[in-house]
Amino acid sequence: MNKKIILSIIFYNLCFLLFSQQFSTKIYLQGMSSGKDTLEVGYDPNATRGIDASFGEINYLNSASNNKFNAFIVDPSIIHQSSFFLKKQILNTYTGWIENGALGIIVPYDSLPVTVSWDKSLFANPERDYSLITDWTMGAWFDAGSSTFKSYLKDISSVQIPKTVSNYSYNDGVQQHSMYIFYLAFAKIDNIIASNKTSSYKSEINIYPNQSTGFIIINNKSISNITQVDIFTLNGQLVETYNHTVEKVDCSNWSKGIYMFKIHLHDIILSYKINIK
Repeated sequence: MNKKIILSIIFYNLCFLLFSQQFSTKIYLQGMSSGKDTLEVGYDPNATRGIDASFGEINYLNSASNNKFNAFIVDPSIIHQSSFFLKKQILNTYTGWIENGALGIIVPYDSLPVTVSWDKSLFANPERDYSLITDWTMGAWFDAGSSTFKSYLKDISSVQIPKTVSNYSYNDGVQQHSMYIFYLAFAKIDNIIASNKTSSYKSEINIYPNQSTGFIIINNKSISNITQVDIFTLNGQLVETYNHTVEKVDCSNWSKGIYMFKIHLHDIILSYKINIK
């Protein structure tokens, strides 16, 4: 084979390995009467759900201007007040459950309806082909009865966030601001297909009680191939990890809220939500 061809193949494969796990793009927002804004979103294995200065992420929480249309990326759960307002958020590389790749985006309630647009061709990639934009709340991606809107980013290039009830607010120290939160989630179809396998596995693994104040029991009826158990907050912070099968988890010192239990088997990851009272 020609040396140039061989070198080209090596270079291409090297680039694929280096960059296949990195992605970012712009999201454009247009208010009802006037006002535009742009957000940058993406993922990278070296990023976190926090504020990464190395990725150019800046916290505007205490300096958001009220004189013009502003959109911000916030903590992906509306259970607690956001600790940051970002114009750019690069997540750590997502795996498994679609909420792992979810971002919360807020826009001024008075500006609704708001049109959100993006380059849909970027989401035809197999690594992002199930990415979606929706107003479904965290914890209800697949079992919600209805939603105002839900669109896959590979299918359309824009969506209008309708005028509806304000579902988010923040206080700048002077006044309360009514906002509207919706979600953009990165996901790939392989994760969703894999989730179809979970029903038979989940019938064999029981996690309870769902509203605990002391201990969580992991009852493994017949499967002995649990390799790891990871426990996260809804904003992606790792709380505990066990590199083996565990039958009881002490949660007595955890803060109140919803936690994600990730049960690693040999070929799949099962996800469970537990509410700590």
